[in-house]
Amino acid sequence: MICVSNTSPLRYLVEIQAIGVLPTLFHEIFIPLAVLQELQLPHFPSSVRAWAASLPPWLKVETPSAPLPTSSSLHPGEAAAIALALQKRADRILLDDQKAIPVVEQLAAQQGLALQARGTLALLAIAAELRLINLPHAIHRLVHETRFRATPVLIQRFFNPDPLLRQLIAGEAARFRPPPDPHAPH
Repeated sequence: MICVSNTSPLRYLVEIQAIGVLPTLFHEIFIPLAVLQELQLPHFPSSVRAWAASLPPWLKVETPSAPLPTSSSLHPGEAAAIALALQKRADRILLDDQKAIPVVEQLAAQQGLALQARGTLALLAIAAELRLINLPHAIHRLVHETRFRATPVLIQRFFNPDPLLRQLIAGEAARFRPPPDPHAPH
């Protein structure tokens, strides 16, 4: 599965010390240079800047060959991440900005791609489904220890998922579960 990330999921997962779920889920993630530059901005937390100064081997920096223009809906990092996701024909793009999701959906549909956006809350829910993290603890830290912004209704939705969200989380988690070992004792 090819995955590209925007700034916010990386930032917040670093801040709550849950960044380790990403290589478990995706093995390799691509980011554009614009995202790396955003992660190093002076107003970002020092933990995020330090992490960005010494990237893990599973995070690959690439520049999209055909950047998208920025707009009121797309900031530079988002525009570059979406362009890179389209160029790489990615399966997932990690981003939190709700205004960017319709842009992703429209451009992916125009190119016949199955690109889907996943935000930080969804990543945490998938990781919890796989028993990689404690979801209430992770969301508590996200809401109370970072500048993450989401409505209380959206946050509550991840504590009490409706059947459609439950199905999405379980389906995503199933993609990442290793197949059973045929040699394991029964």
